[in-house]
Amino acid sequence: MSSSGSTDGIYPVHQLHPDPELRNLDHPHDLTLIFFHGFSNGTDAWEKTWIQRGDLRVCWPRNWLHKDEEQEGLGDKILVLSISFDGNPRGAHESVEEIGKNLLQSLVNNPKWNFHQDLQKIVLVGHSFGGLVIKSLMVEVDKAVKERTRNAIERSKQARCKAFQVNVKGIMFYAVPHTGTDKDFKTYLTACNNIPYLQNSKRLTGLMRSVDAFNRQMVDLSTDFEDSVSTDINLYAIVEGREVVVPEASARKLACNNFYKIEDANHMQVCQPFNRSHESYQKLLQFVKVIRNENQQVKTNEQVH
Repeated sequence: MSSSGSTDGIYPVHQLHPDPELRNLDHPHDLTLIFFHGFSNGTDAWEKTWIQRGDLRVCWPRNWLHKDEEQEGLGDKILVLSISFDGNPRGAHESVEEIGKNLLQSLVNNPKWNFHQDLQKIVLVGHSFGGLVIKSLMVEVDKAVKERTRNAIERSKQARCKAFQVNVKGIMFYAVPHTGTDKDFKTYLTACNNIPYLQNSKRLTGLMRSVDAFNRQMVDLSTDFEDSVSTDINLYAIVEGREVVVPEASARKLACNNFYKIEDANHMQVCQPFNRSHESYQKLLQFVKVIRNENQQVKTNEQVH
């Protein structure tokens, strides 16, 4: 798998499309997708989380998305980014809130990404823990928008946050817990810790030492997130059908009827499609198409085929 251009910082932002070595970002992008990986046991989860199942060479946000959007006339107007939480050991023990605050600076307030553009639509995509990070980021963005500013620099950053908040039109959650009780988050954390692939995850190991604190933080985060996002934003939840870590009831808590279960996938595979026709990828394409073309809530599970 090839490397991608990334910004410096504790949490690098990798540019998957357009190729950072071939094209700069001076031209406007009508659609931006930003991917947030979950727990991992290495520094390359920003890439390997989103592989084609059975083929480590294919990172589908890089290799597939722009090709399918080209059919809709957006191939040259789509920006695809992927966030890395585990690429720097300094950030391995930070809380979800601290990650959100760091991403506010390295992602939202970074002028490189031009999130202040008018009429831009942004879709956030998170797997497992990455979905919790998305919620934290949206809460921090909302705080920045509402706080009083003292000078031109702060007002400029606040304007970027406001533009980002307005332009985020949808969030796709792959196997992300939402139920607002400590029992559900404790169960989630324990189940993740039992996945062999995650046995060496430093972040997960650290959280297991303070499960009660994590529980309280996630309950508060669920409430803060609901208060921070617009009722017009599209939310969609996908869960695994095998070796379940995030149960259907938990995923439905926030996304309601905008829900789908991938029967042939476990927790790690839920965002790893077999091919471009596989439902875990097609559901995202359909979600993005609704956001791109319509100003209405995404269709329910029964309506999206």
